[in-house]
Amino acid sequence: MNKEIKSVITCDLDGKLETYSEGAEKLFGYSPDEVIGKGRVSDFSDGQVVLGHVVGWLKEAVEKGEWEGDTVFLHKDGHEIPCHIKITPTKDKSGNHIGYCGVTTSLTDKTPDEVRPNIGIMTKIFTWLVIMRLPFLTATFVPLLLGAAVGSFIGFDVSWGWLGLTILGGSLLHIGTNTANDYFDHTSGTDEANYNYMVPYSGGSRSI
Repeated sequence: MNKEIKSVITCDLDGKLETYSEGAEKLFGYSPDEVIGKGRVSDFSDGQVVLGHVVGWLKEAVEKGEWEGDTVFLHKDGHEIPCHIKITPTKDKSGNHIGYCGVTTSLTDKTPDEVRPNIGIMTKIFTWLVIMRLPFLTATFVPLLLGAAVGSFIGFDVSWGWLGLTILGGSLLHIGTNTANDYFDHTSGTDEANYNYMVPYSGGSRSI
């Protein structure tokens, strides 16, 4: 296996970059000033790889002391890089787990398709749940259902067909509003200015 460029990156428990080697700069194309304290390790991977695999890799690294394998990373200019990575947990002087260290080498004898992690159907479904933030739709249809139930209970004639159309319309409006908000966050620079957290479903376009 011909290993070309070696990158060493450390991050905190939230994935925010703390150290970034010269090899990392060569491999990923970002300067240290662009990413240290600002970027996250997830920025170097496809979103579905992050959702479907990275959490499991980190869990195994903590439980077994390391995780090692091949995957595909993304360069700053968007092209894919076949790589081999070894992940180990980092600890403070008291032995507390404080983050992770990733040692990555490019694979010149592999293509991206040869090392690309498999993306399962559940990961694809979860991706759309994140993009549309579907759990927040409860704020739309729960009040409608509750109101219809109360109305029916006290004697009002409730058309369940019209109720269904109302729920559908309200849900589409909710999804559209969320999408427009995420688009604004991305184009206005809000995501970059508020990079101290990222929560699935509520993390704006950073989740996407």
